[in-house]
Amino acid sequence: MHSPKLLRFSLRSLLLLITCLSIWHALEAQQKHRVARAIAAIESLGGQVRTTSSPAWKPWAAGPTFGAHYRATEVHFIGPKLGDPGLDSLAIHLTNLNDLKAVTFVETAVTDEGATRFRSLLPGVQVKVVRPVMAPRLDRGR
Repeated sequence: MHSPKLLRFSLRSLLLLITCLSIWHALEAQQKHRVARAIAAIESLGGQVRTTSSPAWKPWAAGPTFGAHYRATEVHFIGPKLGDPGLDSLAIHLTNLNDLKAVTFVETAVTDEGATRFRSLLPGVQVKVVRPVMAPRLDRGR
């Protein structure tokens, strides 16, 4: 009687599997490094990045090679540190954030023209510019 054959893999199949997994691992690690560099650049320009944690189906992928497993979904800039000249370089960094949904500029030096141009550089991302509200000055009979 012959015993049932177990699944057998040739050395060639094993090497092919290891190669495919290595390529996938390298691509994932490269994307995580891009995101980390983009977040560092955004924070150096005075921005704040809102992140969400990774999907529950990938907890095994967290580790030192992959870095923190998070998705950057929103970016906020508050204050006059950023203006129109910095928007082009900012857009380059933001393109590395695949899960980005919204960018908000609060009381910055970004003009309406700059915001319109910025929107064209990031299709699919909601861009909001919030201006300060000036209350009318009341002269009390002086």
